[in-house]
Amino acid sequence: MSAEMHCNRRETLEDYLDGRLEGAAAAAARTHLRHCPECARAEAARADLDAAFASLPRHDPGPEFTRAVMASVRALPAPAPSSRARLRLSRWELACLAGLYATVALLLLPAAGWLSRAPLGYWWSRAVETAQRPVAAALARLEALAALDWVPSGRLPADAAVVTALVAAVALVLLARLPLSGAPRHPAR
Repeated sequence: MSAEMHCNRRETLEDYLDGRLEGAAAAAARTHLRHCPECARAEAARADLDAAFASLPRHDPGPEFTRAVMASVRALPAPAPSSRARLRLSRWELACLAGLYATVALLLLPAAGWLSRAPLGYWWSRAVETAQRPVAAALARLEALAALDWVPSGRLPADAAVVTALVAAVALVLLARLPLSGAPRHPAR
């Protein structure tokens, strides 16, 4: 089909020439070809092109071609690791990390409160403040998760510590039950 073809039945003609029309649609296309000189020229050009392709000799590249292509693909350098590569952990590893995090937070909470009351000087209190920041962040996360009512002084009362431990235990149980997708836990050797 040439770019100069202006007939509005161009798409139908292409379907007819490709053998995609049957019955009444094919008969209507044949009738149109007898009455439209533009489409008749396009059909003749297409027939010449099809005949030229059909007259070309067939060439079988053989099995060596496939081997050569695959060897050249294997010779290409490996792609760079994705910047989005992620650390994949099993459920057990995630549960252990969550338990370790909760244990450290629970152990540091009383020590941080006790040390902040100790009159050991300016530098000691600065060190305690620095150590309390991660604990405060952990408490903020737990508060958001459990919607606990914290005391205005910022100190963690004993009953809230128990609730925090229970929340951590429930989180561990739920985490251990999560189905994780990805690579198998123990790769085949």
